[in-house]
Formats: sequence, structure tokens, C-alpha cells
Amino acid sequence: MPPEPDLPPRETLSDPTKLFISTLETQLSITYPISGLYESNEFQCVPLLKLITALIVYLNQGYQGCGEACKQLLVKWLGIFEEDVPSSDQAKEMLQNEMILYCLYTRGITNQYPPVISFQTSHQIVSHVIANDRITTYTLNGEREETFCISTPPISQAWISTEFKVHRRLCYARVQQAKILIINAKGAANPEFLFKFAHETFEENPHVVIVTETRLINEDAVQARQSMGYDSSLAVEPVAFLGGTWVLWNSSRVLVRTVSSGQRSLTA
Repeated sequence: MPPEPDLPPRETLSDPTKLFISTLETQLSITYPISGLYESNEFQCVPLLKLITALIVYLNQGYQGCGEACKQLLVKWLGIFEEDVPSSDQAKEMLQNEMILYCLYTRGITNQYPPVISFQTSHQIVSHVIANDRITTYTLNGEREETFCISTPPISQAWISTEFKVHRRLCYARVQQAKILIINAKGAANPEFLFKFAHETFEENPHVVIVTETRLINEDAVQARQSMGYDSSLAVEPVAFLGGTWVLWNSSRVLVRTVSSGQRSLTA
């Protein structure tokens, strides 16, 4: 769907609409009104940008000075269909998608959590500073586009230190339903258990698997855990020929930390 040719000149648009257009121009490397989404080299390289673009078009309706007219203008310019723009429920679901959030934050489209559009600026002023003091400290706001160039008097050596802080209220915490599968092995070398483990983990796709009554020790236990298809594990050794517990998970899906452990117990 090519972009519409009959779009109003930029200078006649409201300031909020211009901000959205500038942001989309920067993100897609296109120019209003002559090129749209499908002329974007960025879109060809990152197909997820189609969803991101549609999400931005949806979000513009919540800004003062925008609304349905602005939405229609962006849809025509970008060359997308109106049904591509998500509904309120769809937008909420999209903002829980980690790939979409990753794209929003790494491309500088948003800075806070929950996400708020960060409008792109065409020009940025470089602040030149002379560091005359023995210790010179500068604080940059991570939500702003800032560039400093610091010059010192003639020196033979210097120390540079940097750190960042994230306000807890702005942190993104991954919130999702956790699925924990518990299987009583009655011996982890039991062929029936091995079949059941493979079947149930495939069917349930759990985040964490707890295996009880493993009854395996030493190298046998290590090799068995490594063959289970999970890259991380914790274990409580059996006592004599009974007991034993394994906790298995994949580190790419969930973070598990040991809180406490004993001869017959484990808390994580």
C-alpha cells in the first residue's frame, strides 16, 4: 500500500503531530510526506518495526493535540492499513511482549516504565565544559539526549569513573505466570521416570522442574541432570538409598537463586 500523495504540508500540522512524525522519520529513516513504511530500509532489516510503528500510531491518540485526525494522517503517510493499528487491549498485550519492549528501549523510542514515547530531536547541542577542579562530577539524566565534551588543563594523568542508577519505580520487572512441574521419580535411573519426564516437560513446558526421590549420587547424579535438557540445576543428595531432590531450569527463561540449603532441604 503506497503512501498517499495528498498529505498536508508539515508546517500546517500541530506541534504534537510534528513530534510523532519526526520520531517516525528518525526510527524508519524515511521523510514526510514522500516515503512511507515500506520504503524504509530500517523496516527491511527489522520487520518488528511494523508492529512498533503501529503501536506508536495507536499511542499518539492519547496525547493532547493529537487524536483521530492525527492517527488518520499517520496511517496515510506510512502506507499501513487502519486495521494494523492495535486496539486498546492489543496495545496492552504488546507492551507486555519482551521483544517489543526490547526494541522500544534499545532504539530509544521510550525511556520510562511503563513505556512513554520519547520524541526524537533533529539537532542536539554539545555542551563544552572546562574541568578546572581537582574532582569534576557531572550527572546526566538518562531520559534526555545529552552530550558533553569535557576539556582539562594540561595534565599528566587522570582518573575516570562512571556509574549509572535506575530508579526502582522505573524498573521493568518481568511479571508472568510461573509453571512448576513436580515429578516423583522413585529413582532417577528408572526407565519409566525418564519416559515420563520427557513427556511431561514437553507437554507442560514448565519454567522449573522439581524431581523428588532421585536416589542418585555423585557423578551418576551430575550426568543424569546434565542429560535432562536444562542448563541449570540445584540438588539435595539422598540419604543412604532414599530421598534426593533436583531443581532444574533454563537460565534463559528464569532466574533462580539459592536462599538456604541443608542436608535434606533446599529453598530457592
